[in-house]
Amino acid sequence: MTQQEQIRKEQEAQIAAPRKPYQGLVQSISNIFHPLLVLTYTALVICIFTAMKALPFQVKAWFVGMVFLYTLVMPVLVITLLHVTNTIGHWALRDRRDRMLPFFTNFVCYLVNAVVLTRTGFLPDWVLMPYYGSVILTFVAWIVSWKWKISAHASANAAGATFFLMLFFFFPESMPLWLPLAAVIVVGMVCSTRVYLGRHTLGQVAAGTLLGICSMLLADIFTL
Repeated sequence: MTQQEQIRKEQEAQIAAPRKPYQGLVQSISNIFHPLLVLTYTALVICIFTAMKALPFQVKAWFVGMVFLYTLVMPVLVITLLHVTNTIGHWALRDRRDRMLPFFTNFVCYLVNAVVLTRTGFLPDWVLMPYYGSVILTFVAWIVSWKWKISAHASANAAGATFFLMLFFFFPESMPLWLPLAAVIVVGMVCSTRVYLGRHTLGQVAAGTLLGICSMLLADIFTL
């Protein structure tokens, strides 16, 4: 049996399986906090709740636009192309073997994004932290995926929550406490959805959460 045939049989089995209670709601939560959306959310938080809010609207729009382009639009286009050409199976990358090219592409896109933001010269180091953290995260996830399936949802959201906690300590006068606390709750929700939907095991979401935290701590060391 070829890889494509095996993937097709797995997909047919998933479609035939009975739906779990509240599966639609759980899937929606998983989609809203998709890994490819987290860095754009982070850019918006930076522009709304930190010293960056004092910058002109055009500057903030450029910043968010660059992040959106390199960390969401370009990866989605590549994944779509790989799926249309049957290079990968399910577009959601449910099979570990489908993750190799997309994860490496994400790493390249995130690296280009970090370099572009750095070359502006006016963004402070702490703003660059989550974007260099994402470079570390995606590279490690790509390496791990050669042998094991780690949760990208857990790692991306855990990295975001870690950064928001850091922002609270950097800017306690403007960063509301509810935001990092909400981000921590989101990490728990997302990890639960991935296990509930059968996409990952507890070990895989735990490893993803640890990877997200460590990636942001390393980025903190390298950028500050």
